[in-house]
Amino acid sequence: MTSSHIPSLLLAIVLGLTANLPVHPADTPVVTTAALAGPAAKGFDLDIVGEEVAVLTHAPNVPPPIQRQHATKVVVNVEVREVVKRLADGVDYLFWTFGGEVPGVFIRVREGDLVEFHLGNHPSSKMPHNIDLHAVTGPGGGATSSFTAPGHQSQFSFKALNPGLYVYHCATAPVGMHVGNGMYGMILVEPKEGLPPVDQEFYVMQGDFYTKGKFGEEGLQPFDMEKAVDEKPSYVVFNGAVGSLVGDKALIDRCAGFRPGTLNTPTASAKHTLRALARRWLFLNDEIHEHDKVLRDLTEAVAPTLLDGFGIGADTAAEMLIVFGDNPDRVHSEAAFAKLCGACPIPVGSGATNGRHRLYRGGYRQANAALYRSTIVRMRFHQPTIDYVARRTAEGMPKREIIRCIKRYLAREIYQRVMTDHRARQAIEHAA
Repeated sequence: MTSSHIPSLLLAIVLGLTANLPVHPADTPVVTTAALAGPAAKGFDLDIVGEEVAVLTHAPNVPPPIQRQHATKVVVNVEVREVVKRLADGVDYLFWTFGGEVPGVFIRVREGDLVEFHLGNHPSSKMPHNIDLHAVTGPGGGATSSFTAPGHQSQFSFKALNPGLYVYHCATAPVGMHVGNGMYGMILVEPKEGLPPVDQEFYVMQGDFYTKGKFGEEGLQPFDMEKAVDEKPSYVVFNGAVGSLVGDKALIDRCAGFRPGTLNTPTASAKHTLRALARRWLFLNDEIHEHDKVLRDLTEAVAPTLLDGFGIGADTAAEMLIVFGDNPDRVHSEAAFAKLCGACPIPVGSGATNGRHRLYRGGYRQANAALYRSTIVRMRFHQPTIDYVARRTAEGMPKREIIRCIKRYLAREIYQRVMTDHRARQAIEHAA
């Protein structure tokens, strides 16, 4: 794939922004090296008044319209991050991003502004990156000046002379691979007279992703260079994920982008509150995903087959491993493990019980709760469990006892999986 294929990967839709603006797919608008006289020859521009830090937003939100009537120096700070995020339900992907999201942050400046661009590359990155802004003329639209290794930062400046909506992307070779991993975004150069007012502005961008697995195949999917060269994407999505513009996440993003203005009306107060709650939700959601990834990596290292069980996620696996501790051999049987989890049946009372049992209320209750969650998942989505529930219900068994039986079976399955992994690990250690 060559850089000439990049436009086929990208589609920008910015509603309410572009009625009077052309979209420029090529480098046309900005001159950065013109000879200047007087104070400008020493690095000063008499048209530039003051300095400000650019407001950057993630899709679908757009920075607020520029209200000032003069050009200024605008400092843009963007950090490249390589992050694992959701591509589709059950499908994760290692995205290369400008600002931690796909598409990259939306940049908004005014015609005539002097833009000082700082590009950082997070220390956790594995690859060097740069940025080619199609609002910049010069060597690679800034790419030559912004080549940045992990843990470092680069800086360059340009003056925005022509208004327009422009694509930017990473131009590090192979360019198609970097773009295909999510390294693209938009920069808007507003005209001096501003844009017509609208009710709401949105940032929507299409991207193609090329995964080793087929569409919908679960797990962490790696990049497939062969598919990228053939331009046969596994996913064609808006804003970096399947369903990003619909459902609860879309509502949260909309609320996070509210502009309440002066808080002197009930509507403005409601918008302010909803925006604060939505931004808090997005922050916590990202934090949860980060912790989930760490937890999954740790559990996979200790008990890889445990996570293969239906309805056993990283949180459930972690609770089970806590019960076993560092030495699973101390749990001498699956019955002992069930008792540690509070999942062993005991007679309902003394004397004749007609074979009826109840759950043991002791044990590690967090593990018991994890078993319950996995049981409910299986009762809802696991066909063999669904069939079992139907059969036992037809036999007259109440739902509470059905759940007790499934939890006991699940405890047996988990014990066998953990001990299989433990013995395999011991065999490798002895062989070494």
